[in-house]
Amino acid sequence: MFFMVSKTKQKQGFTIVELMVTIGIVMILALLAIPHVWRVRVNSNESVAVSNITSLNSVLQLYYINNNIFPESLSMLTPPQANPGYIDQELASGSKSGYNLEYSYTDGSHFYINANPQSLGRTGNNYFYIDETGVVRSNSEEEAGVNDSPLR
Repeated sequence: MFFMVSKTKQKQGFTIVELMVTIGIVMILALLAIPHVWRVRVNSNESVAVSNITSLNSVLQLYYINNNIFPESLSMLTPPQANPGYIDQELASGSKSGYNLEYSYTDGSHFYINANPQSLGRTGNNYFYIDETGVVRSNSEEEAGVNDSPLR
């Protein structure tokens, strides 16, 4: 018996053209998705910054109720200086989720907190401010202050 051997080869794998087209399509999809993902991250960082300064305001008000004075620094709200602690060390360090939190003690009954993006445009687009009144204010151009527009 003779077996006929086919001289045609079976096609295996992809041609270079097919691979290039596939890579091109994936790159186009990535270019469309990356800016959206970046905006979501910046918006998330800003939401966390507002949440953090609002939470700090609440904690500072509680500290004031217990001590009749605001603390001179955020470290006074963490153990062992406060027992039990009001906040964790990460929040007291002043840097969280792409924002730097700067607590300023004015006197025993006044304070303010600024939340500034660590890298403007990359970690956040807005600056935030809160004081003992609890009103969050924002500014898109420079460090926010008492004269800026309320956020809410």
